[in-house]
Amino acid sequence: MFLTKNLAAKISLLPMIIISLTVFVGCIIYSFVYSLTNSKLIPVLNFVGFQQYERLFKTRKWDVAVENIFIYGFVFTTGCLVIGFLLAVL
Repeated sequence: MFLTKNLAAKISLLPMIIISLTVFVGCIIYSFVYSLTNSKLIPVLNFVGFQQYERLFKTRKWDVAVENIFIYGFVFTTGCLVIGFLLAVL
């Protein structure tokens, strides 16, 4: 009963869902493919494999960035929980 009640609405949403997912997944694939090349500003398809990732993971900046993500995530989540709790108590 519930499935047929809103069938027209669900069918009318299909094109938007398909287009949104296609664009989303397409951009992810596009970014990943170009991350495996040695292009800087203008996209060039000189495939270098995971060489760029190896170079990235060996730098100190990567370690600092990952550390900052975890610190920010912990502080932000804790702060939101504390503020939310205080607002709920008031």
